[in-house]
Amino acid sequence: MEIDRNEGWNSLQIDRLRGNLPLYPSADALIVNNYPPLSFILIRCIADFGIDPLYVGRILSLLSTLTAALGIAAIIAHFQGGLRAVAAGSLWYLATMSRFFDSYVGMNDSNLLGLAVMIWAFSWALRVQAKGGMIEAPFILMVAAGFCKHTLFAVPCCAFLWLLNADWRLALRGGIAGGAAAIGGLVICSAFYGPAFFEQLTMPRIMHAHRLVAGFGRLQWIIPAFIIWAVWAWDRRRTEQARFTVLFVIFGIFDHALQQLGDGIDDNSQFELIAALAVGIGLAFEFATPNQRLRLSAMTNRAILLIILIVRLLLNSRIEPYLLIASEQFRKIGPDSAAIVQREVRRISEIHGDVSCSIMTVCHFAGKRFAFDGFVIGQRNALAGVSLPLEKTPGAEQIHFESIDPNASMKPFENAARFR
Repeated sequence: MEIDRNEGWNSLQIDRLRGNLPLYPSADALIVNNYPPLSFILIRCIADFGIDPLYVGRILSLLSTLTAALGIAAIIAHFQGGLRAVAAGSLWYLATMSRFFDSYVGMNDSNLLGLAVMIWAFSWALRVQAKGGMIEAPFILMVAAGFCKHTLFAVPCCAFLWLLNADWRLALRGGIAGGAAAIGGLVICSAFYGPAFFEQLTMPRIMHAHRLVAGFGRLQWIIPAFIIWAVWAWDRRRTEQARFTVLFVIFGIFDHALQQLGDGIDDNSQFELIAALAVGIGLAFEFATPNQRLRLSAMTNRAILLIILIVRLLLNSRIEPYLLIASEQFRKIGPDSAAIVQREVRRISEIHGDVSCSIMTVCHFAGKRFAFDGFVIGQRNALAGVSLPLEKTPGAEQIHFESIDPNASMKPFENAARFR
């Protein structure tokens, strides 16, 4: 079953790679690939051992979520956070991602993979700052993460500026190494993929300033954590720990806001901000201070912090986890939907020629090549001021546009879990 359109899109891109088709088609093609190549190459290599690329991507996202939590724990520990701080920050990150962004946690998408590598590279850079070593290596690793997901810039920017304030020579070395690695990677991509690589990566997209309102509305899940962190950071503003988290959170907010301007951007734009707040929550828990005016001890403040975070996690209209335990009828949806997927795959596989599926994973499982990207065609038409049904797009005359049974996706789970 398809979790989200993104994972069908990613799977079809890897199908092109495995079928010796250009990973980056020409600018006038009816499809687009505006992701860098590294995650596709990695998944393709693993899939060659006999695992479907869709499942490889899902497993990598699950492992990346855990890996990122461990990287957050390492950063908290670097700033003198003890075991309770490490547990508070990393577990809040895991709980928040699993509760509010569960589709991404198990989705075939490169965002969490890139983020996990970024966070560990950041932790490595902080360790080099403290104990010595080759600062070039973690910055090169950040660049490698950028070639998995190119919109992750809060972490490397924060790392560079933090080091610049602490040791400008060290920051300069890391920056030069990272810049050289980025240029080298772009040169290699240009040599392998030609001009199409840059044309695809810079795909035109509708931008709207009013999307910022909706973009900040998406932060509702983490607002309590943000307030807790902000109160603590202001109280401890002269400490190294607070100054670090302020820098990290500011870049996370800027990254989220910039991405939200673009049409079709989802919740993943705030993942670096969530990682920054996880570090902040851990350090706030460790360095909580008594409130003399309210006569609250540090331990009481920690208890209040935990209660607020736990209540926010519980206050969510998504009740699927509870239904999975309590409802046998809900558990039966999975096998029923899987049978529908198999039926639709058989139907699509019998169609000769190119097919565009409303649920893209069905086309992937049916062995159909990626022939039409409705989102990018819609963007092109809107930017050109053209009002045209997608099926009437010039060049799409030979493509079969097939509507897939919506029950071949996560829709039945969502419908069953709605409050009535």
